[in-house]
Amino acid sequence: ERLDEYVYATSHDLTSSLISVLGFLGHTRRALEEGSIETALSSIEPVERAGKRISEMIEGLRTISRASGSRHTPERLDLSTLAEQVWGATASALRIDGVAFEVEGKAPEVMMERRLMVSLLEALFANALLHGRADASPAVRFGFEERDDAGVFSVSDNGKGIPPQQRDRVFGLFVQLCRTPGTGVGVGLPLARRIVERHAGRMWIEDALPHGARVAFTLPACVGTSARQNASLAA
Repeated sequence: ERLDEYVYATSHDLTSSLISVLGFLGHTRRALEEGSIETALSSIEPVERAGKRISEMIEGLRTISRASGSRHTPERLDLSTLAEQVWGATASALRIDGVAFEVEGKAPEVMMERRLMVSLLEALFANALLHGRADASPAVRFGFEERDDAGVFSVSDNGKGIPPQQRDRVFGLFVQLCRTPGTGVGVGLPLARRIVERHAGRMWIEDALPHGARVAFTLPACVGTSARQNASLAA
């Protein structure tokens, strides 16, 4: 069912982008036939933007495919330490400065493939950096807490938050509530949820306090008894 959703979303968005490319190319051809070089040149930038988006969507699909098919030996990971490392690398890669970061609560060790855990954290941190920044004193928190005998990890921002009616929708492939240049193509949250579900967990969005959005998730197959069983099987 999820694969069908991805195929539909991909075909729809790729078709839309290709229609844009063809439309601007047709506009360019007519301008050149009429001898209007300036008008023709004005069509190049939109074509480049559409082409870049197509490339990013294809790369996003490849990333999700790799996350779905990877089968490497899990290892014991200290998430509090790893979160600090991944945060620094993600903020640097996105060239975003001035955002405070905090690890809240001591996260337990998990048994998981390092590459998948890094991809999960990168996706959530990038989402918070690109879409959840406040106008003043932006901050992001990685946290862990026990709820009803279940360990809940989370990444919170202090931005504008996500309306309750949109919280399921943002996990759709290529969905962006606010599409602006430099904010990706809507692959991060679907990728993060795919990794979590692959490890028998679930992911959802809730309000952060005093404001903002919190992406919460569980990893029952990687923590506690289940993790120890997985480790013994891997050994």
